[in-house]
Amino acid sequence: MKMPKKHHKDLQDFRQNIHLSCKEWDKLGVQLKEYKERTYEVLEPGWCDKIYYTIYENLKLPCAFSFKNAKIDRTTGGPFLTVKCQCTECKTEIHLYSLTEPTADGIDFHVSTLDTRRLIHIKKRQLRGDRRKQVAEELKGKSAYLWQREAAHKRMNFGDNKPADLYSSEVLRKVMQETIEKELGLKSGDNPIISLFKVAQSPEYAGSIREICLYKPFIMYWLPEQIALYNLWLKNDKIGSISIDATGSITKPLQTADGSKSIIYLYQAVTNYNDKIFPLFQMISGKHDANTLCYWIREWLRSGAKIPKEVITDYSMALLIASSLAFNQRSLQNYLDECFHQIFSSSTYLERMCLLRIDIAHLIKMITRWPCFSKD
Repeated sequence: MKMPKKHHKDLQDFRQNIHLSCKEWDKLGVQLKEYKERTYEVLEPGWCDKIYYTIYENLKLPCAFSFKNAKIDRTTGGPFLTVKCQCTECKTEIHLYSLTEPTADGIDFHVSTLDTRRLIHIKKRQLRGDRRKQVAEELKGKSAYLWQREAAHKRMNFGDNKPADLYSSEVLRKVMQETIEKELGLKSGDNPIISLFKVAQSPEYAGSIREICLYKPFIMYWLPEQIALYNLWLKNDKIGSISIDATGSITKPLQTADGSKSIIYLYQAVTNYNDKIFPLFQMISGKHDANTLCYWIREWLRSGAKIPKEVITDYSMALLIASSLAFNQRSLQNYLDECFHQIFSSSTYLERMCLLRIDIAHLIKMITRWPCFSKD
């Protein structure tokens, strides 16, 4: 078997034998295929990913090999199996061939290529077919980062090149998105707001998506189970404190008709239970005023949730005003006046109100920005 052409003058020839057990060979699989009244044997679909896995496990080459063909020949006396492929980045060719058919001990592959282990590679193999379905199953209940870490720990030793099928976070998140869309019965490319309408009308999610607004969109959602568990927790918790905050880091801005961008925030209320975060109710919104936030909180209360004893927010005036209006049925100014009156009143009677507090981390951050601390 001839060696591949050298595209880099300093690369050395690389020859090695790879042994596959009968079990590993059976995973590749052989099937019959007909073409123009001729029947011949080919490897089963998905063989490219399995052959690449074998190449990396034995050679640790960083190349993102693209496979051309795999030829099986039992008649001419030549090699039983011949596989040709080429790296899509450095264009290095690799030839794998087996002179004899598999036996009870398995099959031996002879490999001839160039030693590209010192070359830096960026490109990855495409994730498709059965391998894409397999990765989708592995990603269930995991983040893209966790999948990458587990795959690297399983296949790499210190100093090894990254395998070309250690996919990027963007690719893995796309697979996760496709899996979720498939489970929800959605099609890729559908309008996200229209898709949400379809999901909200399905019996499975009818009790979780509470309201959807199209213009300056917002989506309110929480599960009946969240309300039931929250009420049970509030009954037994002495402090009864919940936290409400927002982030714009996980959603992309929406492009409006006039070309401007509408910032989308995820608003979420949570509490602490056994040192774990317990989510209570959520809203994804392009509107960030006190009226919208007050409406969101009141809808949660109207669906059966009880008023908490304490609410913690940041310095967002919209959140503070909305919390006072929804939980205490009074403006923020009236709430502050009432607190001041109760502190300095000689009466022992204290009206029960939901206590509004500022998160200590936000308070510290604000103080560190005072000029007296920022000057050199």
